[in-house]
Amino acid sequence: MLKALHVSLRPWRRALGEQRRVLAALIYRELKTRFGQTRVGFFSAFIEPIIHILVIFSIWGVLGRFAGGSAIDPLIFIATGLFPFFMFRDTVMKITKCVSANKALLTFPQIKILDFALARALLELMTYSVVFFIFLIAADFVGYRVEVFDINRVFGGMFLIWLTGCGAGLALMPFTGMFQFVDTLIGVAMRFLYFTSGVLFAIDRLPKEIRDYLSYNPIIHIVEYIRSGFFRGYAENSAFPDMPYAISICVFLLITGLAFKKSLLRLIME
Repeated sequence: MLKALHVSLRPWRRALGEQRRVLAALIYRELKTRFGQTRVGFFSAFIEPIIHILVIFSIWGVLGRFAGGSAIDPLIFIATGLFPFFMFRDTVMKITKCVSANKALLTFPQIKILDFALARALLELMTYSVVFFIFLIAADFVGYRVEVFDINRVFGGMFLIWLTGCGAGLALMPFTGMFQFVDTLIGVAMRFLYFTSGVLFAIDRLPKEIRDYLSYNPIIHIVEYIRSGFFRGYAENSAFPDMPYAISICVFLLITGLAFKKSLLRLIME
């Protein structure tokens, strides 16, 4: 019986092995395209987040105002919102453009649309996770107070915001293929989310009326959840984060994106 089971599973194992090789090749291709063939290219992933952090930190220093609290280090507060948001943003934007950049490869039967999306998304997850934690280690080394009180919240929040980016990217991908102006709208939406996702402020410092409106944004809940893993007592007396709501939006986007996949394939093949 075990031999029969082994034989029946052989095609699945072969298919999974082939899929793994395809995915690894696509990730390597994206890695070379994004960072080049030199090690210096990887450090380009630090440039934009570091510039944003330094600019915000400098503005707060000049104004003498910080949107967190007295027990929170401003630099770490910014970083714990900025890196997760950038990972979400870049995952969405890379997935929406993955087909147009790799359309010729669809002639190979082993390669599917989801392979492109997953390869780009995994590269964003790996890149921003590594850059984020290297930044935290460096900040702690130079004297900033970096403490992690709940590592599960940090890893869980990072994974959830990445999954939400995957779902949003898959859901928007067909529209970017049909309408050129959708790319512009996505860029505008990301700039709006940058200022409304808790990257620059603590949600409990805002008036209740504003908090009620911002509560519809699932990203702000995930950002607050990640921060609560770094700062003890953070957001304990607030309605944020509402993780069931954030998870439900993530699942909805993923299901919608996967449902749109067949429509996108028909559009590309026409």
